[in-house]
Amino acid sequence: MKVFLFVTLLGGATIAVAFFLLKKRWSLRKRPPEDMVRIFERDVKGAGIEYDVFRRVFEALGQFYGIDPRIIRPNDSFADFDTFDSFRLWEGKERMEQWLAETFKFESRQRIETVKELLLAVQEAERVA
Repeated sequence: MKVFLFVTLLGGATIAVAFFLLKKRWSLRKRPPEDMVRIFERDVKGAGIEYDVFRRVFEALGQFYGIDPRIIRPNDSFADFDTFDSFRLWEGKERMEQWLAETFKFESRQRIETVKELLLAVQEAERVA
């Protein structure tokens, strides 16, 4: 009886966590795609980030996390991206970090929480290089 109860509780918890992760994943995918120039002009340009840096980072995020870069927003949290990536054993995160190091000679020493923070850090690395 105790084993049955344990298995039932464990199964229920697993289903609840899976539902939560899938709900976050689906809600992001339901966003309407926006023109990347428009996202840049509205949300990024004023922060001193060059369009080329913005475009390359957004396209890489889309490629490595398997999502349309036009649904990414600068205020998106990397916790949300980890929801996508957890289904692929964090392959996207590793590939993104490798691409950043190879493309921009960038390795973050600080914790980056949002896409905009990543853009700012990459832009700063470009200025220093």
